[in-house]
Amino acid sequence: MKTDNNIDSNKTSNYGKASDRISLIKGDPKKAVRNLSLPMIISMLLLMAYNLADSIWVAGLGPDALAALGFITPVFMIVIGLGNGLGAGAASLIARCIGSNNKKGADNAAIHSVLLALIVSGIIEKRIF
Repeated sequence: MKTDNNIDSNKTSNYGKASDRISLIKGDPKKAVRNLSLPMIISMLLLMAYNLADSIWVAGLGPDALAALGFITPVFMIVIGLGNGLGAGAASLIARCIGSNNKKGADNAAIHSVLLALIVSGIIEKRIF
């Protein structure tokens, strides 16, 4: 059976049936948010577990080292957040250009994404050092 998007709905892949993936987009938004947010939640929990283990290990080095880690952790989270935001935005824009067969736009978006990442990195580097 073929759908509007020329996807064989009986064909399965690593992500399940094609019709299930399409219903994720066109179905109930609350269900889509829950399904799409679960990997992000797991990722953040693992990152927090890493920071906790890091803090426990650094605590053995003394109070000054633990204070330095406590100071840098929020900065680290801000940098990670900026990187994730820039990456997600760039991936979305490039994917939309590729989806509309706009290779020139996708190339332009990729170049500007790299330039923006370099500029943001330069600003962060100047502020920290």
